[in-house]
Amino acid sequence: MSYEGAWMSGLRPRSTPTVAAASPEPAVQWARRVAGDGPVDWAVEHAYEFALHVLQEIPELDGTGGRTRMVRVGAEACVLQVLMLLFDDRSDVEMPDEQEQVVRDCVHRKVPLDRLFSAIRNTHAWVTRIFMDACIELAPPSQQVAELRRISSITLAVFDRYTERADVAYRAEAERWFAGDQATREELVQTLLTRDDADTDRISQRLRYPVTGRNHLGVVAWREAGTDAADDLAEAAAAWLRAAGAAEVLVLNRAESAVWAWGATPSPPRSVPTDWTHSGGVRIGHGTWHPGLQGFRLTHREARSAEHVAHLCPRIDSRVVDYRGVDLLAVLLENPERAKEFAVRELGPLAADDERSRELRETIRHYLELCSPKAVAERMFLARGTVAYRLRQAEQALERSLSERRLQLWTALVLADAIPPVPAER
Repeated sequence: MSYEGAWMSGLRPRSTPTVAAASPEPAVQWARRVAGDGPVDWAVEHAYEFALHVLQEIPELDGTGGRTRMVRVGAEACVLQVLMLLFDDRSDVEMPDEQEQVVRDCVHRKVPLDRLFSAIRNTHAWVTRIFMDACIELAPPSQQVAELRRISSITLAVFDRYTERADVAYRAEAERWFAGDQATREELVQTLLTRDDADTDRISQRLRYPVTGRNHLGVVAWREAGTDAADDLAEAAAAWLRAAGAAEVLVLNRAESAVWAWGATPSPPRSVPTDWTHSGGVRIGHGTWHPGLQGFRLTHREARSAEHVAHLCPRIDSRVVDYRGVDLLAVLLENPERAKEFAVRELGPLAADDERSRELRETIRHYLELCSPKAVAERMFLARGTVAYRLRQAEQALERSLSERRLQLWTALVLADAIPPVPAER
């Protein structure tokens, strides 16, 4: 790194704890060796925030509108490559494999090429802006003009190369995809999911999966953030469904990082596996058993909601995510940004991500659920005086009685316990 670029060593994330990287661990560690922990954590945090924006701009990449690992990895790849080039401009400019995966998935989800190019242009503008803003904040005034030019030059070179590679990768994948059986299977499944006039008998024969006269259990399987395993997601999803009691299984590869699957049986079991483990960081989000074509659709929506919540809430770290355990969060987090804004507005200073605020939030939530300081003390193994003191502190911080807006307050506490902390302004 040149002396002029020394300001980048001062890059630091705004949130504590830091946002966990979604990229494979070897890629993150290589970036840390080049740029250091602080700058890499800063890049990962900004990539996470931008990934949410991308998913809103291109909802085809995630029907729930939430964060997916694939988009996060793609955003991180962009920021980390620019970061490493700014630290060492002798590196080659290449599109990372993770970014090519995003391009291939755009083909699978029928995102037009012009919309992909628009997203690349928007990403270019965003990456340039966050580095320029940081330069203006951290670099000595005498160096800023030269550094801003260097940022502009490097980001332009990176995204020119990305655009060229994206064009080639998109056209090659489109030719392969639409010539194969996968596109036909996806078209048939989409017909079942969206058209009320679907010929279920004909489609069942072609998919070799019975729809009518069966109960269905929907699954989404994906790779855990930071893993780079070669395990087959389709096999993992099918194995879990059979363990759950499915007699027939339908699996649809949605991307290299996720699959949709359904299991069918005439009479559904009363329970599904909850302690299932699978090597390679595979996770499962599943719905509940429902009958017929409408059940095929409903359980799929539930499974996608379970996956959506698991991606948004790092504290939900179980390998198997049951929709029934996160159904309230699924509703509350339909719009993640508005949910965060609501929680911060309702909790005020208690939304802070520090130990004391977490203690007070936990105490308030128990109190709202139990309506008794004595019961709260017994549940939390605390002295009644400690509970009473915390409740008084909470009311002082909120500047109102805990009896006011009880439902809104409890909802904000549920959100604060689930979603990542909102970064404080620098």
